[in-house]
Amino acid sequence: MPGPAVVDAGPFDPDPGARGLAFDDVAVPTALGPAPAWHVPPAGGSDIWALCVHGRGGTRREALRILPALHVAGLHQLVLSYRGDGAAPPSPDGRSHLGDTEWHDVAAAARYAYERGARRPVLVGWSMGVVLGGALLDRAPEAAGVAAVVWDAPLLDWRRTLRRQARSRGLPPSLARVAAVLTERRIGTDLDRFDLARRPPAARPPTLPLHSDGDTAVPVSLSRELAAAAPGAGWPMTYREFAGTEHTGSWNADPEGYERAVTGFLRSVLRAVLRAVL
Repeated sequence: MPGPAVVDAGPFDPDPGARGLAFDDVAVPTALGPAPAWHVPPAGGSDIWALCVHGRGGTRREALRILPALHVAGLHQLVLSYRGDGAAPPSPDGRSHLGDTEWHDVAAAARYAYERGARRPVLVGWSMGVVLGGALLDRAPEAAGVAAVVWDAPLLDWRRTLRRQARSRGLPPSLARVAAVLTERRIGTDLDRFDLARRPPAARPPTLPLHSDGDTAVPVSLSRELAAAAPGAGWPMTYREFAGTEHTGSWNADPEGYERAVTGFLRSVLRAVLRAVL
Protein backbone atom coordinates (compact mmCIF):
# COMPACT_ATOMS: atom_id res chain seq x y z
CA MET A 1 0.00 0.00 0.00
CA PRO A 2 1.45 3.42 -0.92
CA GLY A 3 1.86 6.22 1.57
CA PRO A 4 -0.56 9.09 2.18
CA ALA A 5 -2.35 10.50 -0.84
CA VAL A 6 -0.78 13.59 -2.32
CA VAL A 7 -3.03 16.64 -2.09
CA ASP A 8 -1.50 19.55 -4.00
CA ALA A 9 -2.32 22.60 -1.89
CA GLY A 10 0.56 24.68 -3.26
CA PRO A 11 -0.80 27.60 -5.33
CA PHE A 12 2.59 29.12 -6.24
CA ASP A 13 5.19 28.17 -8.88
CA PRO A 14 8.01 27.62 -9.54
CA ASP A 15 10.35 29.03 -6.88
CA PRO A 16 10.60 31.78 -4.22
CA GLY A 17 10.64 34.38 -7.00
CA ALA A 18 6.91 33.69 -7.37
CA ARG A 19 6.49 35.21 -3.88
CA GLY A 20 8.66 38.21 -4.71
CA LEU A 21 11.64 36.89 -2.75
CA ALA A 22 15.28 36.98 -3.74
CA PHE A 23 16.93 33.56 -3.42
CA ASP A 24 19.92 31.49 -4.40
CA ASP A 25 19.99 27.98 -5.81
CA VAL A 26 22.40 26.07 -3.57
CA ALA A 27 23.45 22.45 -3.10
CA VAL A 28 23.53 20.75 0.30
CA PRO A 29 26.28 18.11 0.50
CA THR A 30 24.77 14.78 1.59
CA ALA A 31 26.19 11.27 1.85
CA LEU A 32 24.57 10.47 -1.52
CA GLY A 33 25.65 13.63 -3.33
CA PRO A 34 24.51 17.26 -3.60
CA ALA A 35 20.84 17.90 -2.85
CA PRO A 36 19.36 21.04 -4.47
CA ALA A 37 17.93 23.67 -2.13
CA TRP A 38 16.76 27.26 -2.18
CA HIS A 39 18.31 29.75 0.22
CA VAL A 40 16.17 32.80 0.97
CA PRO A 41 18.04 35.44 3.02
CA PRO A 42 16.11 37.27 5.77
CA ALA A 43 14.69 40.76 5.65
CA GLY A 44 17.34 41.85 8.19
CA GLY A 45 20.46 40.52 9.80
CA SER A 46 19.83 37.17 11.49
CA ASP A 47 21.61 33.97 12.42
CA ILE A 48 18.40 31.91 12.72
CA TRP A 49 17.78 29.48 9.85
CA ALA A 50 14.51 27.71 9.03
CA LEU A 51 14.98 24.29 7.43
CA CYS A 52 11.84 23.67 5.35
CA VAL A 53 11.05 20.01 4.56
CA HIS A 54 8.27 19.00 2.17
CA GLY A 55 6.11 15.88 2.43
CA ARG A 56 6.01 12.55 0.64
CA GLY A 57 5.27 12.96 -3.05
CA GLY A 58 5.66 16.72 -2.72
CA THR A 59 8.32 19.15 -3.85
CA ARG A 60 10.02 22.25 -2.52
CA ARG A 61 7.15 24.40 -3.83
CA GLU A 62 5.12 23.18 -0.83
CA ALA A 63 7.02 25.74 1.27
CA LEU A 64 6.32 28.71 -0.98
CA ARG A 65 3.12 29.64 0.89
CA ILE A 66 4.87 30.42 4.18
CA LEU A 67 8.19 31.85 2.93
CA PRO A 68 7.16 35.55 2.98
CA ALA A 69 6.01 35.31 6.61
CA LEU A 70 9.26 33.62 7.65
CA HIS A 71 11.17 36.24 5.67
CA VAL A 72 9.47 39.12 7.50
CA ALA A 73 10.04 37.31 10.82
CA GLY A 74 13.77 37.60 10.13
CA LEU A 75 14.78 34.02 9.35
CA HIS A 76 17.10 32.64 6.73
CA GLN A 77 15.19 29.92 4.88
CA LEU A 78 16.71 26.77 3.43
CA VAL A 79 14.09 24.88 1.40
CA LEU A 80 15.37 21.33 1.07
CA SER A 81 15.18 18.37 -1.23
CA TYR A 82 15.90 14.89 0.08
CA ARG A 83 16.63 11.45 -1.27
CA GLY A 84 13.89 9.99 -3.40
CA ASP A 85 11.94 13.19 -4.07
CA GLY A 86 13.05 13.48 -7.69
CA ALA A 87 15.42 16.39 -7.11
CA ALA A 88 17.96 15.01 -4.61
CA PRO A 89 19.98 11.84 -5.28
CA PRO A 90 17.87 8.68 -4.90
CA SER A 91 18.23 6.12 -2.14
CA PRO A 92 20.71 3.36 -3.04
CA ASP A 93 17.88 0.81 -3.34
CA GLY A 94 15.59 3.24 -5.17
CA ARG A 95 12.91 2.97 -2.46
CA SER A 96 11.30 5.35 -0.02
CA HIS A 97 12.21 4.45 3.55
CA LEU A 98 9.35 6.55 4.96
CA GLY A 99 11.77 8.85 6.79
CA ASP A 100 13.99 6.17 8.31
CA THR A 101 16.95 7.14 6.09
CA GLU A 102 15.73 10.37 4.50
CA TRP A 103 16.29 12.27 7.76
CA HIS A 104 20.04 12.10 7.16
CA ASP A 105 19.59 14.69 4.41
CA VAL A 106 17.88 17.06 6.86
CA ALA A 107 20.79 16.58 9.26
CA ALA A 108 23.13 17.43 6.37
CA ALA A 109 21.12 20.62 5.78
CA ALA A 110 21.46 21.51 9.46
CA ARG A 111 25.24 21.11 9.19
CA TYR A 112 25.20 23.26 6.05
CA ALA A 113 23.40 25.99 7.99
CA TYR A 114 25.70 25.72 11.01
CA GLU A 115 28.74 26.05 8.75
CA ARG A 116 27.28 29.31 7.43
CA GLY A 117 26.74 30.88 10.82
CA ALA A 118 23.37 29.51 11.91
CA ARG A 119 23.04 29.75 15.68
CA ARG A 120 19.81 27.85 16.36
CA PRO A 121 17.94 26.29 13.40
CA VAL A 122 14.18 25.96 13.21
CA LEU A 123 12.57 22.85 11.68
CA VAL A 124 9.53 23.48 9.45
CA GLY A 125 7.88 20.38 8.01
CA TRP A 126 4.79 19.29 6.10
CA SER A 127 3.22 15.82 6.41
CA MET A 128 6.04 13.24 5.99
CA GLY A 129 8.53 16.07 6.37
CA VAL A 130 7.56 15.83 10.03
CA VAL A 131 8.72 12.20 10.10
CA LEU A 132 12.15 13.36 8.94
CA GLY A 133 12.22 16.12 11.51
CA GLY A 134 11.14 13.77 14.30
CA ALA A 135 13.86 11.29 13.37
CA LEU A 136 16.46 14.08 13.41
CA LEU A 137 15.29 15.19 16.87
CA ASP A 138 15.62 11.63 18.12
CA ARG A 139 18.82 10.47 16.44
CA ALA A 140 21.04 13.31 15.26
CA PRO A 141 23.62 15.30 17.25
CA GLU A 142 22.47 18.36 15.28
CA ALA A 143 19.17 18.20 17.20
CA ALA A 144 20.83 19.73 20.26
CA GLY A 145 20.80 23.16 18.63
CA VAL A 146 17.25 23.18 17.27
CA ALA A 147 15.41 26.20 18.68
CA ALA A 148 11.85 25.52 17.55
CA VAL A 149 9.69 23.29 15.37
CA VAL A 150 6.69 24.11 13.13
CA TRP A 151 4.78 21.09 11.77
CA ASP A 152 1.92 21.32 9.27
CA ALA A 153 -0.48 18.32 9.06
CA PRO A 154 2.11 16.23 10.90
CA LEU A 155 2.38 12.53 10.11
CA LEU A 156 2.97 11.32 13.65
CA ASP A 157 2.17 7.61 13.35
CA TRP A 158 2.64 5.57 10.17
CA ARG A 159 0.40 2.67 11.24
CA ARG A 160 -2.63 4.81 12.00
CA THR A 161 -2.06 6.89 8.90
CA LEU A 162 -2.04 3.75 6.74
CA ARG A 163 -5.29 2.63 8.37
CA ARG A 164 -6.83 6.01 7.57
CA GLN A 165 -5.66 5.67 3.98
CA ALA A 166 -7.24 2.21 3.75
CA ARG A 167 -10.59 3.53 5.02
CA SER A 168 -10.46 6.47 2.62
CA ARG A 169 -10.08 4.01 -0.26
CA GLY A 170 -12.80 1.69 0.98
CA LEU A 171 -10.32 -1.03 1.91
CA PRO A 172 -10.52 -3.23 5.01
CA PRO A 173 -8.29 -2.25 7.97
CA SER A 174 -6.73 -5.73 7.85
CA LEU A 175 -5.18 -4.82 4.51
CA ALA A 176 -3.44 -1.83 6.09
CA ARG A 177 -1.98 -4.08 8.77
CA VAL A 178 -0.67 -6.51 6.16
CA ALA A 179 0.74 -3.64 4.09
CA ALA A 180 2.54 -2.25 7.13
CA VAL A 181 4.17 -5.62 7.88
CA LEU A 182 5.24 -6.08 4.27
CA THR A 183 6.60 -2.53 4.12
CA GLU A 184 8.65 -3.03 7.27
CA ARG A 185 10.18 -6.20 5.84
CA ARG A 186 10.87 -4.71 2.44
CA ILE A 187 12.69 -1.59 3.63
CA GLY A 188 13.93 -2.76 7.03
CA THR A 189 12.02 -0.15 9.03
CA ASP A 190 10.26 -0.40 12.40
CA LEU A 191 7.14 1.73 11.99
CA ASP A 192 6.57 1.80 15.75
CA ARG A 193 9.60 4.05 15.99
CA PHE A 194 7.56 6.81 14.35
CA ASP A 195 4.76 7.03 16.90
CA LEU A 196 5.76 10.43 18.27
CA ALA A 197 2.92 10.77 20.78
CA ARG A 198 3.86 7.52 22.53
CA ARG A 199 7.58 7.66 21.77
CA PRO A 200 8.61 11.33 21.83
CA PRO A 201 12.04 12.20 20.44
CA ALA A 202 15.09 12.68 22.63
CA ALA A 203 15.23 16.42 21.84
CA ARG A 204 11.94 18.28 22.44
CA PRO A 205 12.21 21.96 21.54
CA PRO A 206 9.14 24.21 21.58
CA THR A 207 6.81 22.92 18.86
CA LEU A 208 3.81 24.29 16.95
CA PRO A 209 1.69 21.64 15.20
CA LEU A 210 -0.96 22.97 12.80
CA HIS A 211 -3.66 20.63 11.53
CA SER A 212 -7.10 20.73 9.95
CA ASP A 213 -10.08 18.78 11.24
CA GLY A 214 -10.97 17.97 7.61
CA ASP A 215 -7.72 16.12 6.84
CA THR A 216 -8.55 12.77 5.21
CA ALA A 217 -4.91 11.78 4.60
CA VAL A 218 -3.37 12.10 8.07
CA PRO A 219 -5.72 11.87 11.08
CA VAL A 220 -6.10 15.11 13.03
CA SER A 221 -6.52 12.93 16.13
CA LEU A 222 -2.76 12.31 16.01
CA SER A 223 -2.01 16.00 16.51
CA ARG A 224 -4.61 16.29 19.27
CA GLU A 225 -3.10 13.32 21.10
CA LEU A 226 0.42 14.68 20.70
CA ALA A 227 -0.64 18.04 22.16
CA ALA A 228 -2.38 16.29 25.07
CA ALA A 229 0.63 14.06 25.81
CA ALA A 230 3.28 16.77 25.41
CA PRO A 231 3.16 18.30 28.93
CA GLY A 232 3.75 14.90 30.54
CA ALA A 233 6.72 14.36 28.22
CA GLY A 234 8.30 17.72 29.06
CA TRP A 235 7.67 18.91 25.51
CA PRO A 236 6.66 22.60 25.19
CA MET A 237 3.87 22.67 22.64
CA THR A 238 1.31 25.07 21.20
CA TYR A 239 -1.39 23.44 19.06
CA ARG A 240 -3.40 25.31 16.41
CA GLU A 241 -6.31 23.63 14.64
CA PHE A 242 -8.08 24.84 11.50
CA ALA A 243 -11.53 23.91 10.26
CA GLY A 244 -12.84 22.13 7.22
CA THR A 245 -9.85 21.97 4.88
CA GLU A 246 -7.84 19.09 3.47
CA HIS A 247 -4.34 17.76 4.05
CA THR A 248 -1.75 20.59 4.34
CA GLY A 249 -4.49 23.05 3.33
CA SER A 250 -4.63 25.09 6.55
CA TRP A 251 -2.74 28.03 5.04
CA ASN A 252 -5.03 27.99 2.01
CA ALA A 253 -8.13 28.14 4.23
CA ASP A 254 -6.89 30.97 6.45
CA PRO A 255 -3.60 32.52 5.29
CA GLU A 256 -3.67 35.40 7.77
CA GLY A 257 -4.57 33.24 10.76
CA TYR A 258 -1.99 30.63 9.79
CA GLU A 259 0.78 33.18 9.39
CA ARG A 260 -0.10 34.92 12.66
CA ALA A 261 0.09 31.59 14.46
CA VAL A 262 3.49 30.75 12.96
CA THR A 263 5.17 34.14 13.29
CA GLY A 264 3.74 34.77 16.77
CA PHE A 265 5.03 31.41 17.96
CA LEU A 266 8.47 31.89 16.43
CA ARG A 267 8.93 35.43 17.71
CA SER A 268 8.01 34.33 21.22
CA VAL A 269 10.33 31.32 21.17
CA LEU A 270 13.23 33.03 19.43
CA ARG A 271 13.19 35.99 21.80
CA ALA A 272 13.65 33.52 24.67
CA VAL A 273 16.43 31.72 22.78
CA LEU A 274 18.29 34.94 22.12
CA ARG A 275 18.07 36.00 25.77
CA ALA A 276 19.48 32.61 26.79
CA VAL A 277 22.52 32.72 24.55
CA LEU A 278 23.53 36.38 24.69
